[in-house]
Amino acid sequence: LMKDVQNKDSSSYFKSLTSLQYVFSQVKFNDSMIESILIATPIGDFYPTSSVRNNANSFYQSEMFKQFQLLKRGFWSKGHVDPFFTGNQRVISLVAEGVSEDSYIRNESTNVYVVINVKEDDIRDLFMENLTDPNKHYYFVDSQGEDIDYADRTQDRAFMQRPDFVEQLSDDSKGSFFYSDSDRKDYLVNYARLDVKDDWMIVGIQAKDNLLAKLNGIKQATT
Repeated sequence: LMKDVQNKDSSSYFKSLTSLQYVFSQVKFNDSMIESILIATPIGDFYPTSSVRNNANSFYQSEMFKQFQLLKRGFWSKGHVDPFFTGNQRVISLVAEGVSEDSYIRNESTNVYVVINVKEDDIRDLFMENLTDPNKHYYFVDSQGEDIDYADRTQDRAFMQRPDFVEQLSDDSKGSFFYSDSDRKDYLVNYARLDVKDDWMIVGIQAKDNLLAKLNGIKQATT
């Protein structure tokens, strides 16, 4: 396939598309979190035929392509509605550049890109497994306090993107601090960074009143 791209030869497109179906099916079978896969090339797109391609949206006209050109490296996207396949599935995408032997030796771009779309709910559940404290709310965010996936913040405050909050999220792998919002209500904030991407983290927010409720009960009982 990479040789065909290099030679700008699309005559074997359908042969390559058929050959890749086994690979696609094995990848999705081995990891059920994967929603869809797209290999975008100058001679055509390659993807599992079980997925319905939305041909109105070209990868080369997408924000993902623009971001790759800006970063010059692979990256994980934030949560979004999959633009390349029908179904309006919310996903988090891994975008990487395809590499051939010649391009690797010459350190040249192939203009081939691989997009792995992971189900947003599944990856959120993976990272937040066993985080079930009813008095604490958890968020999957980046270092600027912005959501990686869709999150309902109606139960908490929107202070997570304020500069005075964000600056307390240090570069340490994990930490905690107390934060007072504009209503003068105090919260205990715990955070832990994720290995998959250094500026992604899980943030837990708990009202200080709830945290101290048991301690106050002990004080009253002792008195």
